[in-house]
Amino acid sequence: MVGSFSAGSYLRFGEAIFAVADGSVAAGPLHLIVSGCAPDLAPGSSITMSADRLRADHLEIDLTGGHRWRPGSLSRPDLLTACSHLAAIAPAFGIPTELHPVWVDVEAALVDGDLDRIRLILQGRGSGLTPVGDDVLAGLILLDALLDP
Repeated sequence: MVGSFSAGSYLRFGEAIFAVADGSVAAGPLHLIVSGCAPDLAPGSSITMSADRLRADHLEIDLTGGHRWRPGSLSRPDLLTACSHLAAIAPAFGIPTELHPVWVDVEAALVDGDLDRIRLILQGRGSGLTPVGDDVLAGLILLDALLDP
């Protein structure tokens, strides 16, 4: 374990670092979401992983029933289409609680295609190793770059 937060821990396995967290954390490419309480691990805990199990100290997670996170596919390469996809999939993943107070403003800026305004709203907002607003902003910037290089 290399770090912890209220909903889980950051684990290092080889060169990879990923989060193991409870269901209060939104799904993502670097998250292992578990049912039940947040994993409570001691700093420096070593982990082992096989195709079907992750073990760390007293924690054992069965990986056989899990599934990989897959972002939705986009049909047209433009930001407004991406924004409509974002609006459509966001309820399934949930808007992070810390962003609820500003999400209406984020949606308005998405409709306007104004990434700079989104940056001003989200940058540095929230908790986490990187603030949750920065995580969402990074995803939006990546999406914009992929759709309009």
